[in-house]
Amino acid sequence: MPYNFFEKLKKACKDDKDNVSVWKKAKESADDVFKLRTENEIIDFIANDGLENIRDEHVKPLELSKNKENAPMVYSYEFRTMCILGYIAIVDNKKIGTLSIKSFKRSTKSSNTMEVALKIAGLLPEGGDNE
Repeated sequence: MPYNFFEKLKKACKDDKDNVSVWKKAKESADDVFKLRTENEIIDFIANDGLENIRDEHVKPLELSKNKENAPMVYSYEFRTMCILGYIAIVDNKKIGTLSIKSFKRSTKSSNTMEVALKIAGLLPEGGDNE
């Protein structure tokens, strides 16, 4: 299940930071959108539950991989933090035992932050016509 993979990332960010890296574009967008300026700030933010309401998006092979048959898997999620709907993609580099944050940015999907907040507050029913 992909959500369990996010828990693996979070645990690595807490206990095994040396095996977690952040790609350059992910660092740039984390700075622009979330004001997380360094790789350590991003890793600490994840380790300390900075990503809320995490939802599975998809799992697929890394498109940039030269070896298509044994490509690392990319796990992606939407999340909410600081009233921002975000998106994170993580590469599982099993061969070398590392995790890489490939994307850390504002989600390109329309923001549903208000809808989520109303549901959490019990002011909007779950399911029905609002889903």
